[in-house]
Amino acid sequence: MHYYGVYGLARMAGIAPRAARIIAYASQYVDDSVSREERMNPLGGRLESEVTAHHAGQIQNLDTVDQRKVWVPFHFLPGGRGDGLGECLVCEKDGPLAREMLSHHLEMAGAAPFDLELMGITAHVYADTFSHRGFSGVSSPLNAVDVSSIRVKRADPATKKYLKEKEKSFFRKYNPWTPLSDLWSDIKEVVGGTFAEGVTSALGHGAVLTYPDLPYLEWSFKYDYRNIGKRHHRANQQDFLEGCEKLYHFFCQVSDRLKGRKQRHVDFDKKGETIKEILAPQTGTAERIKLWTTAIASGQLFRPARMDRELPEYDHQRWDNERDGFRAQRDPQNIIRKSVFRFYQAASLHRHYVLREMLPKAGIILT
Repeated sequence: MHYYGVYGLARMAGIAPRAARIIAYASQYVDDSVSREERMNPLGGRLESEVTAHHAGQIQNLDTVDQRKVWVPFHFLPGGRGDGLGECLVCEKDGPLAREMLSHHLEMAGAAPFDLELMGITAHVYADTFSHRGFSGVSSPLNAVDVSSIRVKRADPATKKYLKEKEKSFFRKYNPWTPLSDLWSDIKEVVGGTFAEGVTSALGHGAVLTYPDLPYLEWSFKYDYRNIGKRHHRANQQDFLEGCEKLYHFFCQVSDRLKGRKQRHVDFDKKGETIKEILAPQTGTAERIKLWTTAIASGQLFRPARMDRELPEYDHQRWDNERDGFRAQRDPQNIIRKSVFRFYQAASLHRHYVLREMLPKAGIILT
């Protein structure tokens, strides 16, 4: 979604192919800039990365300071509602703070050298509010779920098998402190208590695994410590489709600003059914990527240009290599023209704005 879907929506909004690629790449790269890296140039330049995510097994996830600087601003933008800090940090889809972020960052479109990278980061954060709603980016009892209450609806046999294997894989991969044993033989034993919450330290939506991120899934659950007894129903396809439409309208505003005038945009209502069909199949990531790329190249979403038909496969190594190549630059200043450096600029601005300006104005002090 963050790369192929964002690219398709940006192009529907009239953003040029080259610019749409940078926006889409930055959107996905938010999930892949996961470690603090420093590169020195012999001529004296120094390049330091901006961390915008951690893989779920990284020990940094247990660091409450790191949670506030990474997960909150980039993946679980707070809704700002409720009593007390914990409730205010719960993510809300298209909430008032999310819309405030959109308005602020939109002013940078066409005005900052890193504007395209910032639009990509904005797209990622905003899209995540639709899938991550109801959870917060810090270890909190409000994220705790009665794991035995999780129910999946209308899943075909292949999907049920996939989900069970995904659950087993999740616990093997992200709980390195627990040795493999017969615990894995029966998935019901694995998720029957508070094990998932212990593994993830009640961070984000870890207690419900990757369920919020699967666009086709319809499921329900109960929290442990809030709304006791109430079952929360999620229709991910509906949330994703709504997120696509809202993101498309944001990109229309971006397109207008980049080109300095009002543009003609594809009518989303006429293409919504196609996007819905892309989100619906109970298949894996590779199959959904193919659906997106086919729709983009064949003209199902907009009139394609040559660059649309040649959309490269996403590979985070491209920007990683730009970062690593800094050491060999004959002129260190050349790095300012590289997308990875501009991504770091945009990420730094976004983090500062969210944590030091927007949230404090809403009475939320995190760092």
